[in-house]
Amino acid sequence: MQKILTTTLFIGILVFVLSILSFSITFGATHAPPKFGEIGKINLFMKHSIDPDVIIFGGSTALVDFDSDIIEKATTLSVYNMGLDGTPFPEYWGLVQELMQHSKKCKRFVFVITFLEFSSREDMYEPCKYYPYLDNDNIYDIIHALQPVFAWKMRNIPFYSFTTMNRKYFSYVNMGWRFFLNKSTDESAGNGFLPIYKAWGDSQDIKNRNTMPIEATVDNERFRIFREIMSRCKTHGFEIFLVMTPIQQDGMKLFRATESFRDSLSTVTPDRSCLFDYTNDTMCLNKEYFYNNTHLNYRGAEVFSRKYASDFNRALSAFQ
Repeated sequence: MQKILTTTLFIGILVFVLSILSFSITFGATHAPPKFGEIGKINLFMKHSIDPDVIIFGGSTALVDFDSDIIEKATTLSVYNMGLDGTPFPEYWGLVQELMQHSKKCKRFVFVITFLEFSSREDMYEPCKYYPYLDNDNIYDIIHALQPVFAWKMRNIPFYSFTTMNRKYFSYVNMGWRFFLNKSTDESAGNGFLPIYKAWGDSQDIKNRNTMPIEATVDNERFRIFREIMSRCKTHGFEIFLVMTPIQQDGMKLFRATESFRDSLSTVTPDRSCLFDYTNDTMCLNKEYFYNNTHLNYRGAEVFSRKYASDFNRALSAFQ
């Protein structure tokens, strides 16, 4: 009997400690400031505090290539860059769903597409960034659509989410607690854009010479999700802008099956939508605009954002 009581007490204390730890981690993560990485953006987004005229979705290319302020001034529309590093469309579509359900203002979505957007992946990139919002069906559905067993464990097995957290996530938690304890009231969204002050280096040229060709494959399930969301956008009357950003010409030569990829993409553009393909733009000839094959530096982002804003304005005129 004594052994049973001791074991029960130990388990009770362990569960209590883990519960406090779980609360502390979630509290810190959900208080990470909006300008601090992906989780800060997601926090603001899930509070429905982001509702611009135009929102830019995508991974790192969206994050570093689109200067929201430049586009905003050129279009006279409010713009927010919701780019999330390492996150392709099949891993953020639940956020699109959330915005469609709660937005009172935003009617124009920009989706930044890469040649690897719909490639098959064994695991999601940093699913822990969604951990505090697993009770939200739109967020849960992102993970469940791609990794159903993992999603079920994340939501239903106590403390399982601990296994998905990494150093980056804990830095968000730390920043959230510091933000809270310092009683900071700066919860402004900023514009979501992340300028990169790097230049193209010789190391990138060496890497290109030693890199094997990259196949622009399309996973059927991931593309099905994309097609379905495009259909929902059409049903709800949203204007859709699909954008393929500039790729430095040496890097572009590494991709294979690009025409097949473009053909697939062109089959899902709904009414009141357009596709902008800058992968062979004249910008691609100038290495000064890039810091690697597929990402623009701050100078390239400035030039590209002005170019895109001009094309965006023309597309808007055509819609009217």
